[in-house]
Amino acid sequence: MSLLEALVISLLLTFPRWQDYLESHADVVTEIHDAAVAEGLPPALLLAVCSVESRLGASRHPHRLCGVLHAPREEQARIAARSLVRRHANCGSWPGALRMFNSGSCVREATPGYAANVMRVWRSLDAHMPDVVCAH
Repeated sequence: MSLLEALVISLLLTFPRWQDYLESHADVVTEIHDAAVAEGLPPALLLAVCSVESRLGASRHPHRLCGVLHAPREEQARIAARSLVRRHANCGSWPGALRMFNSGSCVREATPGYAANVMRVWRSLDAHMPDVVCAH
């Protein structure tokens, strides 16, 4: 089983109500995975950010993916991945990088609880990964 396949199953275990959307939009997960790998970011982290920001493009603003504005839709996952890597280098931690992604500051958030929420989703996705990999 590939990492991408494991991530899709992990998403379904984390967000079972998203099954219909994920089945018809598998390209979005592939796009997010590929962007994360290309930028050296853990794919489950970028999936967590995109899940919180836009429900992987299924939110009220489907043209917006991963919280990126003012960029063509097909470039947004790569921009978010690159941004998170830079912010991690600036802040020194993933929670700090997430706060900076959300607000521009390593220490405060524009949306209260944003970093904790993304970290919770990331942990959930990672927690399901061993189950998926071990099952095969």
